[in-house]
Amino acid sequence: MAEIKFPLLCELLEIYGLAVVKRDELRARRIRRDLVAEYDELCQAMEDDAIQLIACARPRLVR
Repeated sequence: MAEIKFPLLCELLEIYGLAVVKRDELRARRIRRDLVAEYDELCQAMEDDAIQLIACARPRLVR
């Protein structure tokens, strides 16, 4: 993977990773379906934000 020189995107991806791990843990325990659904929505929103950031980034932001 290319070195990302876009701090906001890096931070978003780190937080996204934590949210996905937590969502998967909750899903595996099969409890609190409402909380899993909330994490699903949160993760989808972060994916959408990441796509927008990448689409708007200039090539010089990625080495």
